[in-house]
Amino acid sequence: MLRIRFYQLLEPIISRKAAKKNKLFCLLRGIFGYILIPNKINIRGLTMYLYKSGHSFELACENGYERCETDFLEKLNLKNKIVIDIGACIGYYSLLLSKRVGSHGKVLAFEPDKENFYMLQKNIAENNSNNITGFQLAVGNKYTKTYLKKEKSPGQHYISNNPNNAHQVSMVDLDNFIESYGLSLQDVGYVKIDTEGCEYKILLGMKKIIENARHLVIQFEYDPSLLNKQGSKPTDLVDLIKQFHMKVYYWDLRNNKLLECTNPNWLKEENVAKEFRKGLIYSRNILLMKN
Repeated sequence: MLRIRFYQLLEPIISRKAAKKNKLFCLLRGIFGYILIPNKINIRGLTMYLYKSGHSFELACENGYERCETDFLEKLNLKNKIVIDIGACIGYYSLLLSKRVGSHGKVLAFEPDKENFYMLQKNIAENNSNNITGFQLAVGNKYTKTYLKKEKSPGQHYISNNPNNAHQVSMVDLDNFIESYGLSLQDVGYVKIDTEGCEYKILLGMKKIIENARHLVIQFEYDPSLLNKQGSKPTDLVDLIKQFHMKVYYWDLRNNKLLECTNPNWLKEENVAKEFRKGLIYSRNILLMKN
């Protein structure tokens, strides 16, 4: 396809990796996004409506977003499970999960932003994914009202206590929400968390799920700078992970390998935390696995 070939030619200056290294490349990526990203694509057996920015670029030109994570997910046996997508954005993970759980499984997709939620619902309908239920809610460690601040990229909106230039959204915690929805904590098999720094609070709010689930994989973004922005510390997150007694894994992007982190304290080291923030050597996503 001409679009893909053109992208491959320009990849050294407009890829996500290039944009992270150079402000000019970031500007070029934004310009070429309007040229290269179609309104609608077919990818990995899915039909998706896209934005002209954000990870729509990877979906349109690289056959997927977070390729290591996506390839891993497509190998998981989640049939008939309850799976949860927190920070669903336009629904890429939700749609992939819909295929993995089957007609008797359930996908709960949480996205607090109004425009993102509209795109999420649109993509759910386009794929006739009747096992996905979308919720225009934020997720944290308690039921409350909070504020959502919007960034240029639709996948980088974030929760804030400051109402200035933000709009109010409702927040829930997973443990109480799942029980109030009449679902079994034991049947939760997979949770994906991508919430620009709220990961620690979300994990705090799902301790019952972690304790009761028979088999569980949790994928969450580890970016120390975003955690600090939300009033959490990387050390707090790592200490919480250790309490769960789950196996910890991370992706080595240079070798496309999933590696076990036998000592979670490694993640606290300043130089290691910096590399996870960059997302160039290690993927910013970490996996926790139970059974």
